[in-house]
Amino acid sequence: MPDGVGGPEAAMLDLIYSYLLQRYNCDYYGHISINQVGSDLDEFIVKRGKRIDVNIRFPVTEFCKLNIHEQNKIRVEVIHSALVRIAEKEKSLDIPSLLKIKKEIFDKHFEFEFTYKVYENHAINQKIEILIQPGPDKFNFYVSVKDAKVPSCKMLVYEGMSNDYYIPIIFASGKWKNRDHFVIRDKRKEIELHIFLKECRYELRNLTNYPDPPFFEMMKANTPPEIRERVYKDWLHPLPPGISGIISHSPN
Repeated sequence: MPDGVGGPEAAMLDLIYSYLLQRYNCDYYGHISINQVGSDLDEFIVKRGKRIDVNIRFPVTEFCKLNIHEQNKIRVEVIHSALVRIAEKEKSLDIPSLLKIKKEIFDKHFEFEFTYKVYENHAINQKIEILIQPGPDKFNFYVSVKDAKVPSCKMLVYEGMSNDYYIPIIFASGKWKNRDHFVIRDKRKEIELHIFLKECRYELRNLTNYPDPPFFEMMKANTPPEIRERVYKDWLHPLPPGISGIISHSPN
């Protein structure tokens, strides 16, 4: 719709709300889909088990001319309005909690850091956390190391695109090699991130036969277009012909 508030930048707020709804015990639904619609479509709330879909009218003028901060404030208003309507109709969300979530987002100026995964080694009293800082144009991923609950190291290990599709694929598992060496592995067996704890550094190891691990590189936020095109073709290469044909929109 004209002056709709969607776009790739909205993924930041999707992630922020998914974490804060859990924190405030408002995570009754497994999936909430909010659609901003124009006057040509009806507003509705449709529930299917733990999934709920909402169409909401929220007129906005010249949205694209606003700066990113103002755009995100409007996006929050759209999301909040839709969640309040769910709360009023279904009684499954707590409106005071929704107001607290909205206030926290504005108070923190959209700057959050969430814990995605935690690995604990009780034998050496060490904890490793994978942290996410969602932004409008990229998601930053950090590895944080705590020895006896005291932070000893924090390093940026990945700058990903602003969506959550790839997160469980790239950060699939982790394991200690020894007390000073931790390894993060992806689900596709493309890469290993070797974290050297004492030195507070990491090494990316490419497990593929390609110059760059295709999926890992393709999901990066700032991969140059020519490299993204190359790794996309590399990613398609091992797929069955029918699947790769559908994805690339080429005839089989």
